[in-house]
Amino acid sequence: MKERTTTNIAAGVVIKLDGKYLLIQENSPGGKIHELWSFPSGKVDKGETIEEAAVREAKEESGYFA
Repeated sequence: MKERTTTNIAAGVVIKLDGKYLLIQENSPGGKIHELWSFPSGKVDKGETIEEAAVREAKEESGYFA
């Protein structure tokens, strides 16, 4: 796996389809699922645009890899 170098910039995305929003249920560091829900987001990698990071994070966090 390629090592990523991130920046101090974060990107997020709001996805709405048929009146429904995509939300991600967060895990705690120990892997336990808790009640925190959020929109897909994360740090922008060096050399990556904010738009590219937003798309990548949405795919990674939702499990959609088409």
